[in-house]
Amino acid sequence: MIQPAHHGPLAAPRVMRWCTAACTAAVAWFLMVMVQPVEPILLGWLLTPAAVLCAVLVCWQAAKARGGRTIAGIFWRRVAVALAVFAISMIARIIDSVEPDLSMTARMSVTSAGLHAAGVALMMWALVLLPAGTHNRVQRAALWLDLGTVTVAAATFLWHFAGTAILAAPGRNPVTVVASIALMIAGLICLLIIAKVALAGTSVLDPYALRMLGAALGVGGLGTALVVVLVPPAYIDPSLLIVPVAVLLIAGAARRDLLSESGTEERATRPRRRFSLLPYTAVAATDTLMLLTMQQDTGDRMLIAVAGVSLTVLVIGRQILTFHQNETLLTRLDEAQQRLQHDATHDALTGLANRSLFEQRLTAAAQHGPSNGGFTVAVIDLDGFKSVNDTQGHAAGDSLLRYVADTLRCGVRSQDTVARLGGDEFVILFHDLTGEAVDDIIVRLHATLAQPADLDGHHRVVRASFGAAGGVPGVDPAAVLRDADLAMYRAKSRGGGFERHREREADSETTRIPGTPQPTSTSG
Repeated sequence: MIQPAHHGPLAAPRVMRWCTAACTAAVAWFLMVMVQPVEPILLGWLLTPAAVLCAVLVCWQAAKARGGRTIAGIFWRRVAVALAVFAISMIARIIDSVEPDLSMTARMSVTSAGLHAAGVALMMWALVLLPAGTHNRVQRAALWLDLGTVTVAAATFLWHFAGTAILAAPGRNPVTVVASIALMIAGLICLLIIAKVALAGTSVLDPYALRMLGAALGVGGLGTALVVVLVPPAYIDPSLLIVPVAVLLIAGAARRDLLSESGTEERATRPRRRFSLLPYTAVAATDTLMLLTMQQDTGDRMLIAVAGVSLTVLVIGRQILTFHQNETLLTRLDEAQQRLQHDATHDALTGLANRSLFEQRLTAAAQHGPSNGGFTVAVIDLDGFKSVNDTQGHAAGDSLLRYVADTLRCGVRSQDTVARLGGDEFVILFHDLTGEAVDDIIVRLHATLAQPADLDGHHRVVRASFGAAGGVPGVDPAAVLRDADLAMYRAKSRGGGFERHREREADSETTRIPGTPQPTSTSG
């Protein structure tokens, strides 16, 4: 059984067909009567408010489907109210224009003009309250520069094609001139709001619905601005053509948003368009107009030239802002790449080089070395580390690993590589350093680790076993690492300390370095 709550969306196709039929009939009737009157004229006038009322129903159904408290639902409800006011204004205009014999003479009273202005204001209010797709100061600055470009171009065209005609028309009284200019300004404001929505976008409405709204308001805004230069027969009014086209686009936008498969939450994740061709189209159109007026030597050519220069300034400012944005984005990209590269080659816990980076540097040292000299690999394994993790927890173990990493890093030269191979195993690559010089460093590191350290409120002595092996350019790097590892295990089997593997060095004996301090036990 179909619930009443679903009647609106299910009935929407039928109402949309009514709206389409009424708007099409109104446009066809207007075009016919422009050529020859088609009686009864009053019936043709009634098509426009009928079309607007159908659009009201479509928008109201879209508001119900989107939810009364959602941003989209509130927007479509406001649009429906604005269209309802438009319908009333059209009915008032019919009453103003109808003659006693039911013939029509286009007129507009203060009441119908006020209702028309109220409808425009309500529509603009609904659009202005839509959340824009700008999120920071730079995006807002870019938006206003683009809006300035579009506004200057639109004002130039309106003045050239409508303003000059208003001032040059014979028999115009001051009140008519002021009213006509007011209509032009209203149309310009309408275009400005359209441009804002088109350039900034919104995550609330379907993108195609938003474009249809922009087209509808463009028709309405330009029609309102240019109505003063249109001279139809006295028995019809230009709004009878402009309004049906605009409301059909608005109803189509509501229907499109109603049928959109993605919800509001999904739209919010769509990336905002990074650019729009609208400002550049406005500049190109104004430049074309400037060339034409210079060729025809029109009276407003200087004004249009000033507008062209102003557009150039705005475009330069927009490009400078774009360069700044690009520089910021490239800097962030470089920083992100550096972070990713660092994370890929370093241990997350200790900040030391990881196994991958260590193997790269060991291979390079074995191939040619920093100065074609020898190198040494020292492997360090912590004794009793598992018991620290088991008895005091992983946080204590992590703290101990960080302490060992800092001790090893501070105890070697800047050109040497300290790495964590995994778990409690560390390794040091001494570049261009062998023999007793390495032995002295390892003895010092062993002694430093053997000193009691305060880690998270606990005094700990780190027991570690060291194994070292030397190599020269051309040797197998994996063999050197394996020899150092074997020497470390020999040291561990003898109770800790330090063992050096000398097979690849001057003498071939494996010896324990005399004087190495014996490790002490770990205490908590």
